[in-house]
Amino acid sequence: MNLGIFGGSFSPVHRGHFEIARQLLDRGVVDQLVVIPTFLNPFKQDNLPLNNGLRLSMLEATFSRLEQCEISDFELKNESISYSYKTIQAFADKYPGDKIHLILGTDAFALFYQWSHVEQILCLSDVIVVGRQGASPDLSQSTKLVGDKMTWLELDIPEISSTEIRKQSPETLKASHWLHPEALKVWLNQSMTT
Repeated sequence: MNLGIFGGSFSPVHRGHFEIARQLLDRGVVDQLVVIPTFLNPFKQDNLPLNNGLRLSMLEATFSRLEQCEISDFELKNESISYSYKTIQAFADKYPGDKIHLILGTDAFALFYQWSHVEQILCLSDVIVVGRQGASPDLSQSTKLVGDKMTWLELDIPEISSTEIRKQSPETLKASHWLHPEALKVWLNQSMTT
């Protein structure tokens, strides 16, 4: 089985993330997708994500209808800086017969050459880089490092930023369709209780 590992802060998860998952599954690029929110991204230690419970609830609401997609709290339970090599090793041990694919957007892939234990990641998995039309960061160092272990996929993904979503009013979010409708309900319920 082709198992995709799709990690990120998901602070919050939005339609761009949903489209990546849906299109990867619809195209048969992966058979199963595991979505794994980070506890703390080593490159974003000064930018704390939304609380874990809210992120998990929004992820479950967003991906609930994609049968081949599961949400894992593996990194959240560790309550420490999240390193992909540890996560991939754990899933490689859990599913020894599966081929593992690490799913990355271009922003994350641009920094891949700086990640901890890159050699171990590439030994256990290959990398699928999800691109979109328009400008992208400099990917040359990571591309050279990864070589033939990388697959580039251009998907139709809406331009949405989690940072921008956090700045918007409930009215703007209702009109924007940036969040999955069920995740929007979770977000608005949380806003009303805080």
